[in-house]
Amino acid sequence: LQAVWPREDVLVWVGGGFSYGWGCINCAVPMMADSLVARPWPFWGGSSGGQLIAFDVRDAAAPKFASAVNLSSNTWWNFSKAFAQDGKVYISHQASRFIPIKTDAGEATPTASANQLVAAAPIDPIVIYPPTGKWITRWYLDVVDYADAAEPLVRRPSNIPGSLVGLSHDAEVLYTRGVHWTKEGTSDWTEYLNAVTYDGVKARLIDSLPLSNSWTRALLVSGTNVFLSRFGPESDATGAASAASLDTWFLADTGKFTRSGTVRMSAQASVLAEFNGLLAVQQTDNGVTLFDATNGSTLRKVGEAKTGGCVWYDLTKADGALARGVWLPLGAYGVTRVPATP
Repeated sequence: LQAVWPREDVLVWVGGGFSYGWGCINCAVPMMADSLVARPWPFWGGSSGGQLIAFDVRDAAAPKFASAVNLSSNTWWNFSKAFAQDGKVYISHQASRFIPIKTDAGEATPTASANQLVAAAPIDPIVIYPPTGKWITRWYLDVVDYADAAEPLVRRPSNIPGSLVGLSHDAEVLYTRGVHWTKEGTSDWTEYLNAVTYDGVKARLIDSLPLSNSWTRALLVSGTNVFLSRFGPESDATGAASAASLDTWFLADTGKFTRSGTVRMSAQASVLAEFNGLLAVQQTDNGVTLFDATNGSTLRKVGEAKTGGCVWYDLTKADGALARGVWLPLGAYGVTRVPATP
C-alpha cells in the first residue's frame, strides 16, 4: 500500500494486489490460507490496485476509518502510483474492450473442419465459432475528491496517453509515460514522456518527449522538473563513447520540453527518488548517488556509497532529507545510511 495525503487531516492508503483478502494482521504469510477477522473498516479480495482507504486523522492519537473506494470493480487494471494535490488523489488505470467486426453479408459461412466432427455421431455436431473483432486498450485518469473524506467524489475517467507519473502546476499539468499508437493500431514501441493539460473534465496533449532506448529509462517528476536517465553514445575529446548521464527537463512556456541540465554518472541510473530537495539515484552497479536538487537544473553531488556482494537495497522504500542523507532498507540485513555532505 502507498500512503498519500490529499489533506493534512486525511490519510489515504492506495493499492491492492493479486487476489487475496485483507486478512489477519498477525498472519505471517497473508497470501496463504488466511483467517479473516472483524475490524471497523472493510476487507475484500485484491486486484492490480485501484483501492483507496481513507482515514480521518484530525486526532492523530485516534484515527478513524472514513471511506473506501474500489476502482477495480469494473475490470479496470494496471493502476499507476497515486499522487495527491489540493484535496484530491490522482491515479491512472488501463481498460480494455472488444470491438466486433461485422462480416460482409455475402461472405460464405465457415464450415466445420474434420477434427471438429465426431465420427458416427447420432446427431450433427454443434460448432461454436469465436466472434470476429479486436481488443482495444486505453489509459484513463481517475480523480477522487476528498473534500468530504466520508463521501469522496469519484470523477468520470478521462482518456490520457499512458500511465500517470506525476503532476505539476497545481495538477493542471499531468505527466504520463507510454508508447504512441497510430490510427491503424500500430506502434514502433518507443516510450514517450507526455505533458497533458487537465481542466477537471478532459485531458489534452501539450508535448511529447521520446525516451532513451537504453533499458533503464529511469524517470522522476519532481515539481516542474523531470529527471531522466540516459545511456548511449556521446562525443568527447577522444571521440564517441558510451556514457551514463542524468538529464533535467522542464515544460517551457512555449509548451515544449526543454533540457535545463545534465550530470555525468559512473553507471546507469535504474531508480530515482526525491526526499524534500534530496535526489537519490540507484545505479546498476549497486551504488547510490545523492544530489542536492533544490536547483533542479544544477544538480550538486552531496553523497555516494555502494553496497557489496548480494546485499541489495530498495530505494523505493527509503527515507531521507537533505540535511541527514538517506536511510536504505536492506531486507534481512537491516538498514544502512548514506550521509549527505553540506
